[in-house]
Amino acid sequence: MLDSEKMHLLVKNQSTIVVRVPNWVGDIVMVTPSLRNLKNTYPEKQFIATGRANCFDVLRSNEIFDDFIIKPAKNAGIAAYLNYIQELHRYNNVASLLYTNSFSTAWDFFLARFPIRMGYKNEMREFVLTHSLVKHKEPMDQYYSRLTRAFGAEITATDLEINFDEQSIQIFNIVEKKYQIKQDDVMIGLNPGAGFGETRKWIKHHFVDLAEMMGQTFPNVRFFVFGGPGDEERADFISREIGDKAINLSRESLGLHNIKPFFDRMQLFVTGDSGLRWYSLSMSKPTVVLFGASDPNLTHCFLDNFYPVRNEVHCSPCKNRVCPTDFACMIGLKPKKVLDLIKKLKNQNVW
Repeated sequence: MLDSEKMHLLVKNQSTIVVRVPNWVGDIVMVTPSLRNLKNTYPEKQFIATGRANCFDVLRSNEIFDDFIIKPAKNAGIAAYLNYIQELHRYNNVASLLYTNSFSTAWDFFLARFPIRMGYKNEMREFVLTHSLVKHKEPMDQYYSRLTRAFGAEITATDLEINFDEQSIQIFNIVEKKYQIKQDDVMIGLNPGAGFGETRKWIKHHFVDLAEMMGQTFPNVRFFVFGGPGDEERADFISREIGDKAINLSRESLGLHNIKPFFDRMQLFVTGDSGLRWYSLSMSKPTVVLFGASDPNLTHCFLDNFYPVRNEVHCSPCKNRVCPTDFACMIGLKPKKVLDLIKKLKNQNVW
């Protein structure tokens, strides 16, 4: 077992902290309390983050890091990868921490010759780490905070943290004017996409039916329709079927940073188990999450404003990316069930 007090002294003796942030949007948001705890515990250290380009967009404006080094995509070639390792290596006296689980990310820090390399044991990577912890099955907030505490940090921050800047506000204002969004419009977010796979996506016709029923039930309702890369056609279909009340954000080229103010404006978010769910929760918006193949218990954390809905079937959660049978978990999750929950939340003044 690692001694966190001894690790704290080891980290204090280094001049720089380098953190490998997770890859998935939801995990990046969930790790933000741990990042803030690192910053608060070691305020005098140079603080560097590294990860994929989307990681930078999620964390931009959080004012935690002094620099962010983007890891090139796998298809960028060996020259780009070696330049990345060289860029990491230019930092001296480094204590590094990996919030990822892959061997390849631990290998990156090994090649960069960081003297302290901590992370969870996985894929035999303890052989390239200087300090490692055994993984446990636990909610993700505890999973990340346990690693952060082992790194010698004090755990005080517990809230998700996503911020936006003046540029993203200006872009929001442009879109708001374009679609003539009024102050008394009740904005509901609909997110039909999910990066993990088809089994996390609710049926597009169900989204349309839900929007129609909400329009009949609640006055002044309009809809932000989201959609990441690959989900534009689903967002197009849903927006087209809803009509004038829909605002198709998937075609506005907003990206993960400039989309943040739209969550601040909405009153309620309806989504599959996707990364954008965590944007909504970070801004304390009531978030209805439609679960199919994924397991709600794996992310059983940050439960304020979180309202899960499932169609209980024997094969769920299967955790598959593609359903091998009849997709009963999502097809059978009817819009009426979701509407009943939304009406209940409205009656309770949740939104």
